[in-house]
Amino acid sequence: MFVFSWPEFAILCGAALLGIVCVTPYTLELSRDVLKKALERMHQPMWVLVLLQSAQSFVLIGVATGLGLLIAHHIGLGAPLLEGLLAGRSVTTQAQTIIAPSLIFGTASAAFLLLLEVSVFWPRLPQAMRTTVPIPALWKRFLACFYGGIDEELLCRLFLLSLLAWLIGLAWRVPDGKPTLGALWLANILAAVIFGLGHLPTTATLAKLTPLLIVRAILLNGIVGVAFGYLFWQYGLEAAMLAHFAADLVLHVIGDSIAKKIRAAEAGAQG
Repeated sequence: MFVFSWPEFAILCGAALLGIVCVTPYTLELSRDVLKKALERMHQPMWVLVLLQSAQSFVLIGVATGLGLLIAHHIGLGAPLLEGLLAGRSVTTQAQTIIAPSLIFGTASAAFLLLLEVSVFWPRLPQAMRTTVPIPALWKRFLACFYGGIDEELLCRLFLLSLLAWLIGLAWRVPDGKPTLGALWLANILAAVIFGLGHLPTTATLAKLTPLLIVRAILLNGIVGVAFGYLFWQYGLEAAMLAHFAADLVLHVIGDSIAKKIRAAEAGAQG
């Protein structure tokens, strides 16, 4: 049975809007060259372009959130803490149980990826990505973590993973009609790969795509994506959001600070 909750939808859309606002300073700096060309074509002020992009993102995430809620509830997934609060139940104990696994999965997977990036991928990245790609200020990177934790989880877990699990579950399900554990894992892996591929357009604005960059995008984003997906069906959407936020803190706040130091060291060695 497909069940829809308008209050839940409204709250999640409000959170998504907050994430879009938070990530704007970060994207403006990271994509400044692309934005400059777009402004020249459109002959419009910057705020118009930002407003249009934000509105487009909000509509996309809003539609994905609405569909995601319908499908997730149908197969036994969702945002249990939010749903409990809206139902007037106490969720304190339930909230406490998700904190440790979310933080452990988020920080551990991100730390592993950071080690992989520094030791394997960084020395092989195109020179443009190693030296000229802007690294935004700390406060911009911190705010961007809210977009990852909220909006990307609404898109990739609530909508995409739920949709894939439902579709796979049509053929691979338990007697009550819900997807099997195997179907959930398959949907999780597929969603994680798509999540990684979804980062390629941003990478393409920074450097020409190569097999290495494609593998890097899928691997670095896919590993954490699988972790977030597991938390989503095991504990709920809030657990995946918290883990994603924690992972982004490690990757964007700590990781980019390390990248700055590596750049400075390499520049000093060349000088």
